[in-house]
Amino acid sequence: MTRERPPGERGSVDDASPVRGACSAWKGRPRGPTKGSDVPRSALGPTERLKSPSSTLREEKNGTGSSMRSLNGTALCVASVLLLSACGTPMEAVRHDTDTEYFRPPLTLRDLAAVEEFLAESGRVVEEDLLVSSDGAVAVLADEVVSVAMDPVEEVWSYPAEDVTDVGVTADGASVVVEYREALGPIESVWTVVLGSKTGNVLDSHRSWGSASEGIGELTEDSRVLVEQDTVVTFSSLAGAEALWERDLSEACASGDPREVRVATLERRVLASYACPGEGTVHVEAFHAASGETFWERFWNGDSVPEVQPWLSKEVPGDGVEPVTTMFADGATGRTSILTLRENGYAPEVLDPWRAIPDLNEFIEKPLLDMDPTPERIIFTDDRNMTENLLIVRSIHALVEDESVPFSEDDVDESLKIEGELAENPRQWNISPEAYVFPLRDEIEIALF
Repeated sequence: MTRERPPGERGSVDDASPVRGACSAWKGRPRGPTKGSDVPRSALGPTERLKSPSSTLREEKNGTGSSMRSLNGTALCVASVLLLSACGTPMEAVRHDTDTEYFRPPLTLRDLAAVEEFLAESGRVVEEDLLVSSDGAVAVLADEVVSVAMDPVEEVWSYPAEDVTDVGVTADGASVVVEYREALGPIESVWTVVLGSKTGNVLDSHRSWGSASEGIGELTEDSRVLVEQDTVVTFSSLAGAEALWERDLSEACASGDPREVRVATLERRVLASYACPGEGTVHVEAFHAASGETFWERFWNGDSVPEVQPWLSKEVPGDGVEPVTTMFADGATGRTSILTLRENGYAPEVLDPWRAIPDLNEFIEKPLLDMDPTPERIIFTDDRNMTENLLIVRSIHALVEDESVPFSEDDVDESLKIEGELAENPRQWNISPEAYVFPLRDEIEIALF
């Protein structure tokens, strides 16, 4: 059962708050560096003119009534911090001069390596795995988050944040969500900022109080999903300011709480998998992201929860996130169901190259159509055509890499290669990829059958 959560904003200033009017005094203060500024980032932001209570006490003059003045000074400083925290705005991204207005994202592992090399040339080390947006690679560095585009490799924007706790990219690749801590004197807070992937402009933001971080969770195109208390799936706006709905998965288990709860996201749907140990069943569900209502569901008897994997076109094949390439690499095609979007849910479907070349099953097992018994993995896709294109491209690689199969790169016509090499991603053909992918599929049949 889905329940709408009561409206509210964590740490937001209420419209009737007495400090609301006072905030106008701080409007117009610069937030973050501007292009060409040489001011250190540590000197910027809402804390730049504040003094701590201890420094206020040190600066008080000794004499009659000094203790009272010290206390008054301390109270004034704390009040100032509280006021500024209510009125504060997040840092702004720095936009860099670029040679192009079209920002191509990375499409291959070679592209990702080029981004890391580009950053290393300026002495910057990527702290975590690169993320991919629709406009570039997103890198988390020691004191900033940057977006780097391809062709040519160049930095498009950077967002200064020294204590980053989490970064994510929405399922459609259009937004980057950054969560970071910021201390205002003795008070700590956590900012969640939504940036446009192309420009780095702040689209939305929210501040919560304290140093505890919930993390960003999983992202749809316009919202985020977290699992709270191990069983409750909560859904909120990207910045986390507005709670939208929650789903208590324990209601699906007749006895006891669910275990092994995992969630994943497509652009407009939320996927959940879990086990009900008291009943000896495992479950997979798809919810509408906008309402939390069930869109598709399936359960099996047993205790092995399928690994649920969303397929998103923005991911780079071979990066460990994109599931189709991993399926081939693990030899798991015959233990995986690929479910395509239908009007009333999801269903397994025979896709190319197996649809056009049924005998390919002799060399590469086709994905499961019969979902009994429980599949080891389930790949969900809302883009059937692009998924099928990738299946063809990756099947070529699987055949070439299998020494027991009489198929090599020489069996692929040069006109179907990119700069003399096999394509890794159908998106490398930016115009009519089908004009290359289907002839590539035919090469398999000609060579093997």
